[in-house]
Amino acid sequence: MNQDDLKSCAAVFKAVAHPARLLILEALAQGELCACKIAELFPALDRTTVSKHLALMVRKNVLRVEKRGVNSYYSLKLTCLPGTLECVRRALGGTPRAGTDGTDGQCRCGGLHKEDTR
Repeated sequence: MNQDDLKSCAAVFKAVAHPARLLILEALAQGELCACKIAELFPALDRTTVSKHLALMVRKNVLRVEKRGVNSYYSLKLTCLPGTLECVRRALGGTPRAGTDGTDGQCRCGGLHKEDTR
């Protein structure tokens, strides 16, 4: 990978490196959602905070947004991210979630196990 590609990849990982953004990714793995439905995932957060998380991920090409009337609908632009998240979850010993990687729920990371993540 060249230097520009490395920087681009790092920017994507930085853009999703927040628990709220990871929850948004998981929700959008099931399909497109309007901003109001995404905001409902975070009853303790102000809607402007959720909007900032969404805007950041749109700017970094993680999500796409489509305006329909007064509503904004979000979907995954990088559809591989839920599978990547699932692989990390399994590597850290988390509970597997079938289907989150767009397949049969089997991790394709090559066998990384919890004890390998020192």
